[in-house]
Amino acid sequence: MRKLRKSLVVLMILVIFSSSTFAIGIQPKPESEYEFMEYIMGFVLENFKGDITENDVTRESLIEGAYRGIFESLDEHSVYFSKEEYKDFSESTDGQFGGIGISVTKEGKYIEVISPIKGTPGDKADIKPGDKIIKVDGEDITTWKLHEAVGIMRGEPGESVTLTINRNEKIFDVEIIREIIEVTAVEHEVLEDNIGYLQIKQFSSDSSKKVKDALFDLKSSNINGLIIDLRNNPGGYLDEVVEISDYFIDAAKNIVHVDYESQQDRTYISKKPDLFEDKIVILVNEGSASASEILTGAIKDNDEGIVVGTTTYGKGTVQTVIELASGGAMKVTIAEYMTANKSHINGVGIKPDIIVDLPSVSDKTEELKCFIPLKINNKIYYGNNNVAIYALQQRLNYLGSNLKLDGNFGLNTLKVLNGYQVKNGLEKTNYVDSFLASELSKSVDTYKMEFIDLQLNEAIKLIKNQ
Repeated sequence: MRKLRKSLVVLMILVIFSSSTFAIGIQPKPESEYEFMEYIMGFVLENFKGDITENDVTRESLIEGAYRGIFESLDEHSVYFSKEEYKDFSESTDGQFGGIGISVTKEGKYIEVISPIKGTPGDKADIKPGDKIIKVDGEDITTWKLHEAVGIMRGEPGESVTLTINRNEKIFDVEIIREIIEVTAVEHEVLEDNIGYLQIKQFSSDSSKKVKDALFDLKSSNINGLIIDLRNNPGGYLDEVVEISDYFIDAAKNIVHVDYESQQDRTYISKKPDLFEDKIVILVNEGSASASEILTGAIKDNDEGIVVGTTTYGKGTVQTVIELASGGAMKVTIAEYMTANKSHINGVGIKPDIIVDLPSVSDKTEELKCFIPLKINNKIYYGNNNVAIYALQQRLNYLGSNLKLDGNFGLNTLKVLNGYQVKNGLEKTNYVDSFLASELSKSVDTYKMEFIDLQLNEAIKLIKNQ
């Protein structure tokens, strides 16, 4: 409230001392802060002169603006949702929606990628954790709020959206075709040498049940150990990750400590014997955040398994979502969590026991088998149609685009090709020659090498050798 009072006083000072002010008015001394707010809104509604087609000022819009102002003075994870925004938020947490499949946060003035969701357009377009999104369809979003940026990136399946990315100070555009994003929280399978593999993509409202079912299914196969893949998992519900942690931690051991602002601090302790007692390896990377770090910290601090990969994202705060009578909601940071050994991880992350860089969780081998040779003797110009352009389109799609494979050197193929050239420091051309074909083949070979999952291979080796 003190911040609000200070902001309002500054606002009044700016009104009184504006260089274009031709008259000075003094507000009668208010009896309360509510009367102060009423006076300001009344004055604005009666006197504000603007283009009414662009500034449709109503009492409701001013009140909603005041609500947003409260949350803008907090941290990047605290948000006010209108009714429509809350609907979008709920769908992204528990359902399906039209979008590109990336989890983002607000870091300073940038919208930053936490992680892409496996198999989504964002993942196929090679969006990476840590990428900063500075424009959407050419519009600068560096001053936008998180929910505003998420809203503009969503849209109808089949429609395209162009993101301007800042990756380590290299700026480039990525065109992505939106799809229906279905959130499948948990997947599992049995790998070579009878090793269990459990992938948790996010901690949604029913993840604990799905993990429990997966564990029983894996145990029925008499697996020799378990790999828990939390890479690019942006987090989720606290109660779900606590329940899942309890499956792997001995009874009466710490899972996580939560330091609340207005409640009594709480330490979550495992309540029952392990559901799973075999060898465990956790896979993490810089896209593993929040609830993923709680599970990782619980297993690491209690010596229940080995952590492999790269240092996690470092989101050590807890938010609660409160539905409002208006149909909207507010999401507020109410606590900080620490790992089982009371390690602070916010802004720091969790360092794995074994560092393995350049991981990948996709296998593109089958796609490569369908490639036809890319042979170009003479330059092929924009507007041509032949089998070499078909081969070119195959390789551009392999690297993340979504071209129609028709052998036609049309506008879409030219745009994607020029995007590839800019991204790789090559001159933009309206033709393809033998040099460009060679560079494209090298990119495919590099991409193929990156898709050897070094982290998973290390995890399998560890379980074999334990």
